[in-house]
Amino acid sequence: MSNRIRQEVLTLVIALSVTLIAFWLLAIFRFFDSKTFLFIQILILSVLLLFSLYIYAVKRQDRLSQALRGRELISVLVMFTILAFSLLNIDRSRSVYLLKWISITEKSNVTSQEFISSHSNSELDVRDLTQRLNEQEALKSITISKDRINLTVFGRFIINASYLIAKFQNLKGFKAN
Repeated sequence: MSNRIRQEVLTLVIALSVTLIAFWLLAIFRFFDSKTFLFIQILILSVLLLFSLYIYAVKRQDRLSQALRGRELISVLVMFTILAFSLLNIDRSRSVYLLKWISITEKSNVTSQEFISSHSNSELDVRDLTQRLNEQEALKSITISKDRINLTVFGRFIINASYLIAKFQNLKGFKAN
C-alpha cells in the first residue's frame, strides 16, 4: 500500500473516531439540555472539538498527536457532516416520519389512500405525502402492492436505527411524530 493511500486511510479512521466520540459527547450534552436546537448543539460541539483537537495536536508530542496533526479540520468536517445529516434527518425529516407512521399503521392493513387522508390536512399535504411515498418506494424502503403500504427490510432497518438513535440522543421531534 502506498504511503499516500495509508495517509488517506489514517485520515478516514481518525475522522470516524472523532465522529464516534462526538456522538457520545452529543448524547451527554442532550441529556442535560434537550431544549437547545439540535443543529446549534452540533455546531457548538464541532467548534469545541476542533479547538480541542488542534490544541492536542500542537501541544502533545505522542504518536496520536502526530497522526492527528494537519487532520483536525477534515476530521471535524466529516464528523459534523455525519452528525448533522443523520441526526437532523431523524429528528426533522418528514420522510423518516412517514416510515415511522407506516411502521405503526401497517399492521392495521390501511390502504394508501386511507394512510394519506389520515396524515394530511390539505391538498398540499396530500401531494407531499404522495411524493414521499413514491420516493420511498423508489428507494426500496417501502412496497405498495394492492394499495397496501409495507416496509421492506431496508425500511425496517431505517426505522429501528432511528428509534435507537432517537432514544440515545433524546430527539424530541422523532418521538413526537
